[in-house]
Amino acid sequence: MVHRSQSCARRGKAWLVASSSSRSLHGRTPTEKEQDVERRLQEKLDLLEAVLDKLSGADPASADAGSLTANLQAAREVCEAVEALIGGREWNM
Repeated sequence: MVHRSQSCARRGKAWLVASSSSRSLHGRTPTEKEQDVERRLQEKLDLLEAVLDKLSGADPASADAGSLTANLQAAREVCEAVEALIGGREWNM
């Protein structure tokens, strides 16, 4: 799940860069809807980074199984939210 979450974070960041670059290339500013999607995506990516930090700092020998499970579940849910935000939009730039 950690590798999937890292991949999800990289994909989300790449999408944000590509979206901004595409607009710049075409000389236009983001629409309100684009700004909203990008804001929500950035919020999810920030949350995902925080969960990944928790997971990477966890000592498996002393980690509480409940908190580890909760963090993994949180990472999965955030990845699903990121996928939902960028799904179908990747090639519409």
